[in-house]
Amino acid sequence: MRCASWDSDHQVALIFGGEGSSEGTLVYDPYTNTWHRLKPKDEPDPRSGGNMAYDGANKLHVMFGTQFGNDPLTWTFDLRKNEWRGHKLKGPPTDRNDPVLAYDANGKRTIALVRALDKFEGKEVVGGHVETWAFDAKALAWRQLKPAREPDGWSNRSRGLTAIPEMNLLLAESVVNPAQKVLGVQREQQVWTYRYAKSDPPKVVPPTNVRVRTEKGAAVVEWDAVPGATSYCVYGLVGDTLWTGVWDDVAIKITRTSTRDTTPRKDQVPAYKVSAIFADGTESGHSPIVRAQPRVADDLIASVVGAKEVKLAWKPVPDAVGYYVERAPVEVFTEDQVVRLKKDTDPLLEPSVGAVKLIGKFERVTKELVKPTAFTDTGIDLTKLTKVEGESTFAHRFGKDQIDDKGKAYRYGVYAYRVRAVNALGVEGGPSAWALTIPSSVQHVYAKEDGTKCHLKWAASAESGIAGYRVYRMDGPKINGAGQKVVRRTADAQKELTFTDETGKTDTKRYWVIAVDALGQEGVPSAPAWGWRQFKSVYDGFTGAWHQ
Repeated sequence: MRCASWDSDHQVALIFGGEGSSEGTLVYDPYTNTWHRLKPKDEPDPRSGGNMAYDGANKLHVMFGTQFGNDPLTWTFDLRKNEWRGHKLKGPPTDRNDPVLAYDANGKRTIALVRALDKFEGKEVVGGHVETWAFDAKALAWRQLKPAREPDGWSNRSRGLTAIPEMNLLLAESVVNPAQKVLGVQREQQVWTYRYAKSDPPKVVPPTNVRVRTEKGAAVVEWDAVPGATSYCVYGLVGDTLWTGVWDDVAIKITRTSTRDTTPRKDQVPAYKVSAIFADGTESGHSPIVRAQPRVADDLIASVVGAKEVKLAWKPVPDAVGYYVERAPVEVFTEDQVVRLKKDTDPLLEPSVGAVKLIGKFERVTKELVKPTAFTDTGIDLTKLTKVEGESTFAHRFGKDQIDDKGKAYRYGVYAYRVRAVNALGVEGGPSAWALTIPSSVQHVYAKEDGTKCHLKWAASAESGIAGYRVYRMDGPKINGAGQKVVRRTADAQKELTFTDETGKTDTKRYWVIAVDALGQEGVPSAPAWGWRQFKSVYDGFTGAWHQ
């Protein structure tokens, strides 16, 4: 239950708080697959169930409310300044208000659906209603909107709100259940639309389909012509991030629909945006930002051919002229060392990886650019245990009571790999998701009930050299979560991509499939598939005979 909002100007997600969290203010850049811990001078108190929205007109993130507490302040965050400000304003109820927020770009307001408490039994809330409010970040003022009809669902975590700017609408989902005692409604999943103001589209629009490609020593920016435009302005940014860089003119009032920039530096992130100029001198807003930086390489696969050979493969990245491969040592806990795992399932004679303990520093394996989207690493020996020295990239958070130091350690060394794309300018992209030298999670696991049988099927693993698969089952019905017995249904790894479990009963089961590689290493468990799922009627109409 973190607060999060998408910053459309800087193309990043701002994240704050969360239940039991003291992480503070974070930014995630999906373009480069990187997290940034901002550490502003002052921050709001951590919270669960507050909500945020990005006000594009005022370039501010707006945060309001909490699920369990009572914060009377309305907060704004300026990403470029890295600054939170708390505002004490007359506005919506603040006690356990569990709001949802969305920004209305047409009306330039942040719209909030806010819970108001009406009735209590002791400290328990047994009655409430929802109110609709609008926040003006420029004037720092709230206004209750009082529509003729409000959504019905008022309990915690029962609402969602999102903007559909192209239709000038806000879309809300509101769930009603019997505990809310809504007149005439027992159980209903409601969908609502709300329009704050009549549409007021901009008189002039920025260029569309703005794109950039790189050449040696230059970035070429191109865009589609705008009807009625007489010229265009191109602005460039160079900096470590889109929110800390400085914008400058690249080409002003040019009549063509492209320009060639020979000034970008490869050690920073060149980015561009374009506006259109019209006959009366009016300048449109700016187009979305495009970066002269490769995107992240997707779907990196590490196939263990043998103890001294790992084959890597990944999807090509547009505008990349080559790739660097990086590798880091990894320390792991086995299923015999993680207390919860060994309680749930009897460990194998040679236990599998139960959790990642540490990932060390990633270092470049390839000194020169790799041109194909594949690489074979023969500079390792998995029969030698890996040790993380110095600062780690990742460290576990297990408590002492969660680890059994007497458990059997892992028999192989483990490494993590990642890939970075490089374009013709020499600008590097962000790191791919890392891949371990154990099999990745099996995909597309489906189940189908058949009397007291449950049939399973799944897709073949992407790695080459997979020896087979094991199937695991958790019995039910029981409470969800840790501490439930899980049994291994296939003692040996099987080659087939199907399995039929004769259960003898039709109570709830949950299944996982795990790939086993050429060295006998078990990989990451698949997403679960259910047999005779609890609350199965909730999913009727949404699933077929084969389902998850």
